[in-house]
Amino acid sequence: MRRAAFFPRYTFNLKKEAAVFFLFILALCLLRISALTSLSTLFLGGFSGDGGLYVWLTSGGAINALSGGPFAETWFNTSAFFPYTKTLGYSDAFIFPALIIEALTTLGLTHLVAYNLTLLAASVLNGFITYLLSYRLFGNRIGATLSGASFMLCAYLTYNIGHPQLQFAFFLPTGLLFLALSLSRKLPLYAFLFGATLLLSFLTTVYYALFLVVIAAVFWLTLLTIRFGEVEPRQFFRFILFSALGALPLICFIEPYLNIQKVFGKRGIYEAYYFSASLRSFLSAPPSQLLYAFTSKWTHGEAHLFSGLLLYASLTLAFYHFCATKVLKKRAIIFVAFFVLTALTASSRVFQYLTALLSWVTPVLFLLLIRDVANLERRARFHYLTNRALLTLLLSIALIFFLISLGPLGNPEKDQVALGLYRVFYEFLPGFSSIRAISRTGIVVLLVLCVAISYGTLNLKKSKYYVALCSAFLPLFLFENLLTKYPLEAAAPLPEVLSSVDQHKSSNSVIAFLPFTDHIRKDGQVKSWGDFASKNVTYMNWSNKLGIPTVNGYSGQRTHIMKNFPRKLMNFPDRRSIEALSLIPNIDLIYYEGDNVPVVTTFPELTLLESDSSGKALYKFSPSTKIRGEFYLRVPSLSRSFLTLTVQGLYERGTPVRRISVIEKDHYNGKILAHLPVRADGKERPYKVMLPEALDPARPFRIVFDVDKGFQALLKKREWKPAP
Repeated sequence: MRRAAFFPRYTFNLKKEAAVFFLFILALCLLRISALTSLSTLFLGGFSGDGGLYVWLTSGGAINALSGGPFAETWFNTSAFFPYTKTLGYSDAFIFPALIIEALTTLGLTHLVAYNLTLLAASVLNGFITYLLSYRLFGNRIGATLSGASFMLCAYLTYNIGHPQLQFAFFLPTGLLFLALSLSRKLPLYAFLFGATLLLSFLTTVYYALFLVVIAAVFWLTLLTIRFGEVEPRQFFRFILFSALGALPLICFIEPYLNIQKVFGKRGIYEAYYFSASLRSFLSAPPSQLLYAFTSKWTHGEAHLFSGLLLYASLTLAFYHFCATKVLKKRAIIFVAFFVLTALTASSRVFQYLTALLSWVTPVLFLLLIRDVANLERRARFHYLTNRALLTLLLSIALIFFLISLGPLGNPEKDQVALGLYRVFYEFLPGFSSIRAISRTGIVVLLVLCVAISYGTLNLKKSKYYVALCSAFLPLFLFENLLTKYPLEAAAPLPEVLSSVDQHKSSNSVIAFLPFTDHIRKDGQVKSWGDFASKNVTYMNWSNKLGIPTVNGYSGQRTHIMKNFPRKLMNFPDRRSIEALSLIPNIDLIYYEGDNVPVVTTFPELTLLESDSSGKALYKFSPSTKIRGEFYLRVPSLSRSFLTLTVQGLYERGTPVRRISVIEKDHYNGKILAHLPVRADGKERPYKVMLPEALDPARPFRIVFDVDKGFQALLKKREWKPAP
């Protein structure tokens, strides 16, 4: 072992690391045997719901949205959610995995196989990079192997396979590894690599990129406390500089997210309140877990963060060794007492203000403990960070993320004050307010618990039973985290009635798939967003396969259409649904599935094209709308585009020329774009209206019409086209 600045340097061995990597592959094969046997037939994580969203992203949704480059106005526009733009930023864009899958398909693999292999590879990297981090910190190869295997196999990740973006958790240990390595003499290189990790994480799972920013901040603050006066300010600023260089391409990708936040605003803090974690969450296993399934009712579905008793036993052992010296024992007992009190009170909403107070006191107590560690290290005149100091860095991160996972600890929606530590990050860290399921910060706590295994087993090396104990750990941990099932789903086949779409569509056609959902509450809202997700993600994948944009879509961001159209279209075909669909230009095809498919409708706007005995139908939609005060069109906000409108002025004696003013309301607050001279002779005439520059790129234009008093006109064709 050679010593570098602040950091003990353990040497990697290529053969040994390759053997460990193979071990992780073998463990994954045992854990994912069902996925491997159906590699070319079933999607790991599912095809409908959240899993299907990432199937759509990797089968063209992400790659196509990047065509033209970051300076093109179509940057981040997808074929779903019409007429909204910048829609790739509605959820995790999944760009990095999409590029990998694109490369694999170029080599000859099917998209299905490439997709499954990418998710399986992410699981292996979760374990292997956690192993590299643990070994690099503590030099305990067997313990590091247990750490890596524990993180790869933890029930939380397996349970969330239906959320593919969460499987790329290896960015967290990768970032921590480069943070630790940046303490060596090669700071610029590792700082740059940390920035690159931040970039790739953002292009995969935005949550994890935000977590890495917080991890880095806590890491450096703890380091400066432990090594106060020894870390030169220029070392910190060099880290910031070279990290920024590594993450520099983020500039091209952040703007669409800022556009979306400008239009839709922050998520309400009440959402994090309802999706926060508690002590029960860290004791609650997933419902399909073999051993602890009975605990799944203790929390909500986003917060099953329990990965077995062995993990907590390992942490207890690690913390016992951490504070074994008399200098730290008293302070450690006080900290543990307050931490336990914080966790206990967090399990009840009744004590949320007390929990909020404790969530501020507990970090202060840990800071005093860090100071004691610093004094101990200073007196011992260590020139590098000891194992105790390194564990202190990790525990600081785990503590902050545990407290953040508790959420705002107050619901402003019910006139409560949100006083939790999370509130600071919500208000001041850009992007953090977009996190709804704040309990997901618990993944960082789980990572630290797994890495702590490597430290906790160090003192067992003196025991003659060391190898036997470590050998028994892995199968026991696997048993504690074994899930009886996980999502595997075949792609929903394209309905036969859609096979003729090519014959009926035009170059600017848009299709609407109905119903959006099967059930609407009495207040008109979607009853089950799970059902909504299942249907609309399937529609997105079908539209992608058909090569035609769709008004449908599902994501973390809920648009006006997602919230209101299910109610308006629930009784299709009726006058209300026809009028709702008429608000969106370019919709000329409607797919419908239901118990009764009307072959002939009372609405001349609908023409049945195809139908089958299973209740599926394809309609041609040719809207005809009376232009009146409340009527408007929602149009994609591309500056280089225009509207083609066909207007029929109803007959008046003498056929005088009337005027219809075309006005934009949302970007320009009533600016007149054009005056259409319309003859009241009953004839249909086309008009072209050029659209102005988009002021809010993620907000559609809202086009309204002002008609001369007493004049009646029908709007027939309404087609939006991007400029050539």
